[in-house]
Amino acid sequence: MLALPVLIIPLLCSCVATREFLSDQVGAGELRYLVSIHKLCSPAEKGTKFARQVVAPDGRPFWVRSIPLVSSASFPAVHAVESDGLPTVEALLDPHGRFLWMQACAEEAGDEAAIVLDGLLVGVIRIPAAPENTIKVSAHWSDDQVQKIVEWAPRNYRRIKKR
Repeated sequence: MLALPVLIIPLLCSCVATREFLSDQVGAGELRYLVSIHKLCSPAEKGTKFARQVVAPDGRPFWVRSIPLVSSASFPAVHAVESDGLPTVEALLDPHGRFLWMQACAEEAGDEAAIVLDGLLVGVIRIPAAPENTIKVSAHWSDDQVQKIVEWAPRNYRRIKKR
């Protein structure tokens, strides 16, 4: 029997944009204010490799799916907007991000998703039924954090895509 060598190629899809993973790929300290949207985990998924724990502002732990629905890797530009008096970011989606978000909206419409900023849970949104070319997110972040997200978004996007 002929044994063939197996070549293992790590899959790096642009939707995996967590600081822990991308710091190794792009360089530690080069990525900041990364935003990702994750599906919340079912009780059966908690503690598996498909789930990770994030911490809410009040210190409570939450479990989310490890791979985000969409993230800063798909946000070439982000703008600060007002929505019901809350600090809100509006992220423009690149073609890959539009595809990911369209898929999430088709499969997960009405479900809740966690908004994660640099590994910390900052809010929860309901996934809409009809996707758009942008995502508006109101969360528990300060005006300063919103400005930093806006400032860092193009830089993060270029660095992630450059690899």
